[in-house]
Amino acid sequence: MFCSVVALEEAVKKTVKPMDHQHVDKDIQWFKDRVCTMENIAIYLWENLKKNLTEPDQLYEVKVAERETVSVIYRGN
Repeated sequence: MFCSVVALEEAVKKTVKPMDHQHVDKDIQWFKDRVCTMENIAIYLWENLKKNLTEPDQLYEVKVAERETVSVIYRGN
């Protein structure tokens, strides 16, 4: 089973938009009691993508990259 690019794009927009131009530690409720690390950002994105995807079981991994050589990959629990 495949996810359409349109559905994926919509899920990503819904997931990332609340973070856009925000002070993540102060403005995003999920981070109120968590340190804002790349690892926690990946977990946040994973959890919210799962909620926003029409086929959430198809989500395989989330990669957050600061640079080409600095990144984290999260594949769920």
